Amino acid sequence: MKPDELREAYLSFFESKGHTRYPSDSLVPENDPTLLFTGAGMNQFKEMFLGIGNLPFSRATTSQKCFRTGDLDNVGRTYYHQTFFEMLGNFSFGDYFKKEAITWQWEFLTEVLKIPQERLTVSVYKDDDEAFDIWHKDVGVPKDRIWRLGAKDNYWPANAPENGPNGPCGPCSEVFYDFGSPGEEGDPEAGRYSEIGNLVFTQYNRVGKNELEPLAQKNIDTGMGFARILAVLNGVRSNFETELFLPIIRAIAKIADVEYTYEHEFGQQVRRIAEHTRAAVFLIAAGVKPSNEGRGYVVRRILRRAIRDGIALGIERPFLHELVDAVLDVMGVAYPEIETAAGAARAFLKAEDETFRATYHTGIALLEKELARLEASGEKTLDGKTAFVLYDSHGFPLELSEEICRERGISVDRAAFDKHMAEQRERSRERSAMKGEVFVATAITAFKRDVAPTEFVGYGQTDAESEAVVLLRADEQADRLDEGEEGRLVIKATPFYAESGGQVGDAGTIETKNGVFRVTDTKKSEGYFLHSGVMERGTISRGEKVALHVDGARRAAITRNHSVTHLLHAALRAILGTHVAQAGSMVGPDRMRFDFTHTQPVKRDELRALAEWVNAEILKNSDVETAEMPIAEAKAAGAMALFGEKYSDVVRVVTIGEHSMELCGGIHVGGSAEVGAGLITQETSVAAGVRRIEMVTGGGAVTLANAREGALLELAASLKTNVDSLAPRVTSLQQEIRELKKADQQRRRESGGEVAEQLLKSAVSVPGDSGDVKLLVAAVDGDDVPTLQALADEVRKRAGECALMLAGRGESGTALVASATDGAIRAGLRAGDMLKDLAGRLGGKGGGRPQTAQGRAPVGVDLDEALDGLRNTLQNTISGGGSSR
Repeated sequence: MKPDELREAYLSFFESKGHTRYPSDSLVPENDPTLLFTGAGMNQFKEMFLGIGNLPFSRATTSQKCFRTGDLDNVGRTYYHQTFFEMLGNFSFGDYFKKEAITWQWEFLTEVLKIPQERLTVSVYKDDDEAFDIWHKDVGVPKDRIWRLGAKDNYWPANAPENGPNGPCGPCSEVFYDFGSPGEEGDPEAGRYSEIGNLVFTQYNRVGKNELEPLAQKNIDTGMGFARILAVLNGVRSNFETELFLPIIRAIAKIADVEYTYEHEFGQQVRRIAEHTRAAVFLIAAGVKPSNEGRGYVVRRILRRAIRDGIALGIERPFLHELVDAVLDVMGVAYPEIETAAGAARAFLKAEDETFRATYHTGIALLEKELARLEASGEKTLDGKTAFVLYDSHGFPLELSEEICRERGISVDRAAFDKHMAEQRERSRERSAMKGEVFVATAITAFKRDVAPTEFVGYGQTDAESEAVVLLRADEQADRLDEGEEGRLVIKATPFYAESGGQVGDAGTIETKNGVFRVTDTKKSEGYFLHSGVMERGTISRGEKVALHVDGARRAAITRNHSVTHLLHAALRAILGTHVAQAGSMVGPDRMRFDFTHTQPVKRDELRALAEWVNAEILKNSDVETAEMPIAEAKAAGAMALFGEKYSDVVRVVTIGEHSMELCGGIHVGGSAEVGAGLITQETSVAAGVRRIEMVTGGGAVTLANAREGALLELAASLKTNVDSLAPRVTSLQQEIRELKKADQQRRRESGGEVAEQLLKSAVSVPGDSGDVKLLVAAVDGDDVPTLQALADEVRKRAGECALMLAGRGESGTALVASATDGAIRAGLRAGDMLKDLAGRLGGKGGGRPQTAQGRAPVGVDLDEALDGLRNTLQNTISGGGSSR
C-alpha cells in the first residue's frame, strides 16, 4: 500500500463511521500558547474535549502533521524515531466511548488493512477491566495477548494519578504488531513489537494525588502511527524502509555516491539527513525560518545535524536544497503547502548549508590548533569547555572530537562537556519555551459558543453600522466600558481590517449614542475581530448599536503600500529570477517591507531596475481585480501562494495588470495608478539567504523625494558645486583625504622611533621567570590601527621582553592594539586578555591571540581612567599587589 492510499483508507473508514474529516492543523499552533509545535492530533481539539468548543460535530478524523524533538538523538539510530511525523486520529467529544473506539480500530486493522489477527497484541491499564473485557470478549483477543501495564505506560498523561498534572486524564490502550515468530514468548519491551495504535480514554478529572473524579463528558483520542503502519503493510521493520523515506534516501545516496543499505556503515547518517531535511521543509512551509531563537532555533539545529552528516559522507558541496524535490515527490500531493514553499525551502536550505560549512571547517582548524598545544605541553586531556564550544558554536559532534583526540592519544573531559551541555539545554528551553498551561480557557473560549465569528464588510468601504456583541476589559468580559477605560470590542460585522498577511490592522472610531471608542489596532483570533483601544468619551454597553468609521486616510496609505508589495514581488522575479520567493512582509501606513529569498545583496543597478519596473506598472494604471475561487483553480490559473500563509478551500485572488496574480485577503487600491509612486528606501540582509527591501508610496514617496533633493542641494552648496557635478566633486575630495591620511601615516611611522622611546619611559617592570618584563599601558594620538600596530612593533624592538596595551584616540573612536612577547606570556600577560579587559571597560569590541590583538572602542568614554584601571589590575595580578620600576 502506498502512503497516500493508506492515509485515504483511514480517513474514509472513519468517515463511514460518522466522523467528520478535518484538515491537519499547522505545525505552528495558531491559538495555543502552550505549544512550540503541534505534537499530537488532539491539540487542535482541546476545547472540544473540554466541552467548550464550537465545532459543529462530535466525531472527527484527521491525518495530523506533528513535530517533536524529545527523541532527537535517536533519529536514524532506531527503526522508528522521527522528529516530523503524521498521526492518524479519530476523536469523540462526549459521543462514543471505549467499545466503539476499540472495535473500530480492530476492524480497520484486520478487515480494511488485512493485518493478520495473530500478529496483533494489545495492552490496557492494569485496573481497566472494562477495556480488557472489550478486547477479550467483544473483539476476541486471547487473554495471553492482552498485557496489563502500569500508569507509566498506559495512562495519559503518564503517571497522572500519582504525579499529575491536575485536569482531564484517563487510561489508555495500545496495539502492537508482532514481528516475532509464532509461539515466541511476548514482552512489550522486546524489539520485536511495534506500537501502531494508542487509544486514550479521557474519563477522569484529577483533582489531587490519586484523586480522580468522573468527567461529565467522556472523550476518545485515538492516535495511529502512520509510518509504523505503513512499515507493517510493506513488510519492513523500519519506517525508513517505506516510500515515505526511500525516494529521499536514494537521492542522498546518489549525491554521496554510496550504495545505501539499512546496515551500511553510514546508514544512520543517510537516514538522519532524510528525516531532518523532510522535517525542515515542513517547518519552513509553516512559516518557520532558521534563526537562533524559538522555533527557528529548532530548524537551524536539525539542519546543522544533517549538514554534519553530509560532511561525514564526503559530500563537499551544499546539497540539502537538492533534496527538496524528493520531499515534494513523496509528500506534495497530500500537503500542497510544501509545493508553495518549495522556493523558500531551497533558498533557506542552501543558505544554511553554505554558512554552516564555513563555520564547521573553522571548528576543524580550531581543534587541530588545540591538539597541537596539548601535544606541545604534554597534556593528555582536551577540556570539556573546548569540546563543548566546538560542538555548540562550530557544529562539531563530540564523538568526532573524541575520535580525533583518541588517534593522538588524548582523552576528552566528558563530565565537563556534559555539564556545559546541560546548561545549554536549559538556555535552549528558556529561549524556545512557550508560556501557558494546558487546557486554559482563553477570553475567546468563554464567549465563542454563544457568539458567531465576525463578519468582515470592509472591502470597498470604511463605514458601517452594527452591534457590539462582546466587550473585554483585561481579557474579562464586561457589560460596559466607561470613559477612559481600555478594552477590546467584538462587533457583529465590521469594516475594520484585522492584521493579517503582513497588513497591519485598521484604526478609527466606533460610536454609540452615548460615546466614542477610539480604535488603535484591530487583530483577529479564531475568526473574531478584536478592536483594541480606549473609551475616549462616554460609554458603550454590550448589545448596543454602533457606527464604525475606519480612518480613511490611514487605510488609503496602507492599501497603496500593500499593492506595491505585489508589484515588487513580480518585479523581483522578473529581474532577479524566479527563484525569488516571499519570506515575509509588513505593510503599514508609512512604509512597507518585503523579505525574499536571494543569496546575495541586490546590486545598485538592480535596485534601479526594480524601481523603474514597479513605477512603470504604476503608470499603466492597470485594474486591480479580485475574485474568489477554489484554491486548486486559483493555482491552475497561475496565482502565487505565499509560504507560511494558511489558505481555505476557497481563496481570494488579487490580480494587478499582466504580471501579478497572488492569493491575498488584504485590501488594495482600485487601479495601480492610485499607488502614485514607489520609492525604495533601503535593501538589507535579514538572515542567510534572505534579503529585505523597504519602500514608501504616494505622499510618503513625494515627501522622501523632496527631502533627498533638499539634502543634495544643501550638500552641493556646501561643496561649492551643483547637484549634477556632486558625484565627481565628492570623488575628488575622497581622493584628497586618502592622500592626506597616507602622508600623515607616513609621518607617524617615521617619527615612531622617537615616540616609542618616549613611551618606554613610562613602562613598568614586573618579575618574570627569566628576568623582568616591561608592561606598558598608554594612550597616543591617532585612531589608525595600522599606524598604531607599527608603533607597537617599534616599542617591542627596543623593549625586549614586554607586554603592550596601546590606545589611539581619534575623532571616530579609539583604536586598540595589544602585543606580548613569549616571556610576557609566560609571566601571565596575554595580548588577547589585556585587550578584552580594556575593550570591556570602554564599551568596545575586539580580541586576538596571546601574542597580538586589536579592537575599537567608541568616542566619549574616559580613556585615561580605563587605562589606569587596567594597569592596576595587571600589576596586582602579576606581582601580587606590588611592582618595581
